[in-house]
Amino acid sequence: ECLKSLSFKEEKSRYYHIHSAKDTCEWLLEDSQYQAWMNKPRGLFWIKGNPGAGKSVLMKFAVTMMEHRKSGELVVA
Repeated sequence: ECLKSLSFKEEKSRYYHIHSAKDTCEWLLEDSQYQAWMNKPRGLFWIKGNPGAGKSVLMKFAVTMMEHRKSGELVVA
């Protein structure tokens, strides 16, 4: 229900237009709250911040890490 309410028409297009600078999000992998959520990915992992602070970039990084983990790929950062 919550995820449905956050969805919007151009969601996929927006996702593919998010780009990050090299090595800008790896710190997330060391975050204890993120690690706990990844080990038991239930509920929401809430990222908040000012406009333009990089929330979308960070979320795309987190989603990419989950996709790699799900596919069994080795992710090294």
